[in-house]
Amino acid sequence: MHYAINFVGLGAAVAVLLLPTQARANALTQLEGAGEHAPVPMAVEMTKDSGQRLGAAGEATADVPIAATPGATATDLQPVADADLPAMPLIAQEAVVPALMDDGSAAPETVWHFSFEPFIALPVSTTGNLRVNRINVPIDVGLSQVLDPLNFAFMGKFEAWHEHQGVVFSTEYFAASRNNVRNFTLPPVLQGVLPGTLTANTSADILTADLLYAYRFSGEPENGYGRGFTEFDLPPVSFDLMGGLRFSWLAQQTTLTSGLGPSLGASTSNVMVEPVIGGRLRWNTSDTLALKLDTSVSGFGLGDAFSWGGLAALEWLFSGNTSLNAGYQVNYVRFSGDSGARAIALTSHGPYLSLLFRF
Repeated sequence: MHYAINFVGLGAAVAVLLLPTQARANALTQLEGAGEHAPVPMAVEMTKDSGQRLGAAGEATADVPIAATPGATATDLQPVADADLPAMPLIAQEAVVPALMDDGSAAPETVWHFSFEPFIALPVSTTGNLRVNRINVPIDVGLSQVLDPLNFAFMGKFEAWHEHQGVVFSTEYFAASRNNVRNFTLPPVLQGVLPGTLTANTSADILTADLLYAYRFSGEPENGYGRGFTEFDLPPVSFDLMGGLRFSWLAQQTTLTSGLGPSLGASTSNVMVEPVIGGRLRWNTSDTLALKLDTSVSGFGLGDAFSWGGLAALEWLFSGNTSLNAGYQVNYVRFSGDSGARAIALTSHGPYLSLLFRF
């Protein structure tokens, strides 16, 4: 509706308009007593959708604004020219328009995406050099020699992504032990004085963990980063740049026992923290297949440590958001301590297999 009335205060005008016909006339009559103390009137125009006006009694009248002046009754309403009406400012509010896809549909909500990838890396060959007390020992072992002393191993990777930014946590843990028994042939005079059997039990625990920040260089996926997104929704080529810290822990324990006297034991433990950077290049060759090249470098010689690793793999999205990765991995590690008295330099390589679960 659209009325034009000269009212005494905004609240009074609204109240008068809402009164029945007779009550409205009485109210306006009472306003006559306000006299010269009445507030200056203000004209506001309101019209019905039909373009008609309401008269004093509420009935439709000609499309002419009306006004009430101080001391006027309901029957004294006078026409008001449009030019006499004050300009009313318009307040524009910014409309909230949802993001739309190219086809006009609403874009899906961007959410966090997570993945967990347990993997196996089998070192079919490990070669290098081990230095203990400045004595070099060459190393050349196969897969069976590596697996034989292995008691437990866990390797896995967890990633969390929000659009182009992500956090990557990768860890590897190995527990191994070996018993070496050495028998000695002693002359009768020394039997019972010196041990005829010496047993050495050696155990080692190795833990490495990478905590990385990652940024993905790629175009926007066609259907956004909503639920159900996978890396196969990205443009064909993308690259993830990663950087952070690598934590390494090595614990060794050796125990010697014989038939004579108590056992002798010794243990050592080392913790290292070193910077690490990495990169991952991805090429989506189809809707379900992708080629990946993954590499990382850590240590950079800081703390007498340096390591490098590389992986080439093929990813197959075979069920829903679950993928199978198969490839080949190469690792190199170098460490030295005690001014070179202890050192190790090893290169290992072998097949890589993993399952990637997205949620």
